[in-house]
Amino acid sequence: EAEPEFAESIQNVTIAIGRDAQLSCTVENLGTYRAAWIKVETKAILTIHHHIITRNYRISLSHSDNRHFILQIRNVLESDKVGYMC
Repeated sequence: EAEPEFAESIQNVTIAIGRDAQLSCTVENLGTYRAAWIKVETKAILTIHHHIITRNYRISLSHSDNRHFILQIRNVLESDKVGYMC
């Protein structure tokens, strides 16, 4: 079975404070593995596969085809200005 691989690199996104942000991650050959979104600075796990782990009500997740995972951050704050890793 093929190993999972990212179909594209995560793009840098610039969003004005108070607006909504979307970060997209596409993984091929996910198989039995799970995709997750992590806030790099704090190493906090935000989502695992189709589940939201964080208690931050501004975070949501959309997904399709078990390939595309989109992290959504509503009402962006200054504290959101860090790296995110899929």
